[in-house]
Amino acid sequence: MTTIEKAIKTQFSSEQEKALANILYSGNHIKHLLYNLTRPFQLNSVQYQILLILNEAQGIPLSFETISDRIFEKEAFSQRQFDKLLNKNMIEKIQDDFKDKVLFRVTESGMDMASALESRTRNYLDPLKNRINPQEARMLNHILDKLRG
Repeated sequence: MTTIEKAIKTQFSSEQEKALANILYSGNHIKHLLYNLTRPFQLNSVQYQILLILNEAQGIPLSFETISDRIFEKEAFSQRQFDKLLNKNMIEKIQDDFKDKVLFRVTESGMDMASALESRTRNYLDPLKNRINPQEARMLNHILDKLRG
């Protein structure tokens, strides 16, 4: 196990400072793993998240706002991500005249892609998440929730 001090070759003035750096470093590490996972499928992590969200909706069309509320990477979330998935025929756009909104639904090829990626994600990330036990995960989740306020 490499410590954060060794990974970024620095010393910290407090455990709190070290914890924040560790969160950023670890988050970027996981983000890089996901990038390597989705790259062969010519998707980025935001497009992957959109596919998963729409796939979980089981055919029920969702609005841009609903998907936006559930996405992890809000800073990279944009209409452009939807356009790329539309061009790849992984999602379809539905006009809801009653609500005057555009809705999105996953297509058959999008469901196939989501299933393939979900299976690969489990194989890819299970060893990582199994490095901590459920009690440690609960404690970490509590601390991270507390940190966000």
